[in-house]
Amino acid sequence: MGNGWLWGRDILGAAHAAAHGEGRGCRLWGGALLGLGGFNLFDGIVQHKLLRLHQVRPAAEDWLPYDVGFVGVALDLTARGALLPRGTDAGAARRRAP
Repeated sequence: MGNGWLWGRDILGAAHAAAHGEGRGCRLWGGALLGLGGFNLFDGIVQHKLLRLHQVRPAAEDWLPYDVGFVGVALDLTARGALLPRGTDAGAARRRAP
C-alpha cells in the first residue's frame, strides 16, 4: 500500500510539472512509456516468437496478425516514450525566449 502512495505522489507531481511547463512530468511519462513499450517489445519478439513460451491469443488459428499488432503497439509506445521528453525541451526553450 505504501508504494501506491508514492506512485500517486509522483503522478500528481508530474501532472503539476507538465501543467506548468516543466520537463519533469514529460520525462516521467516518457520513461513509463519507454519501459512499457520496451517490455512488450521484448515479450512479443523473444517470448512469443523465438522461445514460443506463450502467445497473444493461443486459440487463434493464425497467430501472425495478433503478434504484428502486439509488436506494433509496443513499437509505438517505445517511440512515444523516447520522443516525449524531447518535445518538452523545445517547448520550454520557446516559452523562455523573450
